[in-house]
Amino acid sequence: MHHGPASPTPSAVADARGRAWVPVLLVVLGVICLAVTVPLFRHGIAAHAFPSYVQGDPSYEVRRYSAPWIAGAVALGGLGLICWSVAGGLWVRGRRSPAPAQMSPSPVAVDAPAGLAPRPTEAAREY
Repeated sequence: MHHGPASPTPSAVADARGRAWVPVLLVVLGVICLAVTVPLFRHGIAAHAFPSYVQGDPSYEVRRYSAPWIAGAVALGGLGLICWSVAGGLWVRGRRSPAPAQMSPSPVAVDAPAGLAPRPTEAAREY
């Protein structure tokens, strides 16, 4: 007696759908990290104008760089790029592996006692 293809369990379908949002979340998190990197880097650079000491000479500007702000910007930019890399890996891995609903059941029963050959299932006997 053939009952048709086995349907996936509800938990397998929920697992596949439940993980689909992870790459999207990582891409959004990466965009946010990279967007915040620019203001952090700009905050780490301060320009100070000094008047000229000799009359007739132009004033000059001195730039000071704050290492903690720039290091924070670099770290946040790196985190954003890592998020994009992981999201790309998850996206490719998800596209390569078949969804649980597309997997076909095995025609051989797996409940055979130890030492004996597995017996064919009902579906295998009809073929």
